Amino acid sequence: MDSPKQTSWTMIDGAAKGQAEAREQVALLYAPLVRRYLAARWRLPQDHEQVNEGCQDAMLQLFKPGGALENVNAHQGGGFRGYLYGLVRNVALMIERSSRRHSERQPNADFELDKIEVDEATLSQVFDRGWARMIAQRARSRMAAKLQDKKPEVYRSLELCYSEGLAPRQIAKELGKSAGIAYELLRSARKEYRRALLDTVAEFYPGKTHAEIEATCRELTQFL
Repeated sequence: MDSPKQTSWTMIDGAAKGQAEAREQVALLYAPLVRRYLAARWRLPQDHEQVNEGCQDAMLQLFKPGGALENVNAHQGGGFRGYLYGLVRNVALMIERSSRRHSERQPNADFELDKIEVDEATLSQVFDRGWARMIAQRARSRMAAKLQDKKPEVYRSLELCYSEGLAPRQIAKELGKSAGIAYELLRSARKEYRRALLDTVAEFYPGKTHAEIEATCRELTQFL
């Protein structure tokens, strides 16, 4: 995993100013989340053509001159999460209205997005779960950059635990260590991951106090 080279708001600010690299980074970070939401909303695979087109429409709305990205504020309530959710939901509604007009002209159309029953509360949870996973992945990238060379066994123990689902005794066997040492490595790894998660949440929510960042971390971990 790569280390985050810029904070999320540095990328967003650069993308709003038209910087090509920043726009690419924003798209790489947030497009999977957009696809996850649209796929759940329309009950389609994430690689479905309609989902990809919807994701492209959302990115266009985000990046177009005078578009959504130029109006976002790092200190607004809900942070970029709330802003992006509102944008993607509005794009989905526009596409569904277009689908309705198309189905009125062609009543026997095979695929009618406007006929799909939508549960906004459930979709909000889908988005929140994807958002939490995105932040957790970024925290792991931050942790990897710090530990892979300096403390490789600490990092490896966490990967074996969370990515491969191994129990401490299995981790000990994989690392060629005693069970006691494996437990110590995991304890150290969890502390390092918590630090990385706190730093990552602070990156996504500038202006929050330490107590607020702690609370946000607890909220996010409920979705993991």
